[in-house]
Amino acid sequence: MRNIPTRIEIKEKKRVCRSNLRETLNIVLNWTEEKRAILGYYPIAKEQLTKLVIFPYASPSDTYQFFQYGLIDTILIFNDLKIISEFPVGFVDAVKRFKNMIDNVNPRDVSLKFTNSQSIFNEEEECLVPAHQVIFIEDHKCQLCASEISEESNNEMESTHIIKEEDSASEASLNIIA
Repeated sequence: MRNIPTRIEIKEKKRVCRSNLRETLNIVLNWTEEKRAILGYYPIAKEQLTKLVIFPYASPSDTYQFFQYGLIDTILIFNDLKIISEFPVGFVDAVKRFKNMIDNVNPRDVSLKFTNSQSIFNEEEECLVPAHQVIFIEDHKCQLCASEISEESNNEMESTHIIKEEDSASEASLNIIA
């Protein structure tokens, strides 16, 4: 029964502060290949920081926590929007409208690609400036998922470079500034 966090513990975990950032970075830095299927994400090295590629089956709570600190490179969205369920309502609505627009033409997967700044903290470890995010939403056939599926099928590596379909719907994209 003690494993269930209280509302206060949940609120504290969601608070953007330097100690929670350290805890979040430890989660990212302690990632192993064996944890990939369980956690639903994997790290990639970026300019000055490790960022995450997040699959739809990852924890929505962890995903939002990574978002708060600017640690996401890509979120892959397939059938539902559960993965972003803890994000602000306006953000979820924008993604939902885009996904509905795409699905009306030809149902496809959607990815969210993030460019972001990092949070700035004071000496007391409180957040002075939160991470700012620019998010590019696009429809696509996921190259990452295609290569993962190909790896799982007896390591038969056929062509995993899926090219975007060249129709008017595949050119759809949306920028969100969060």
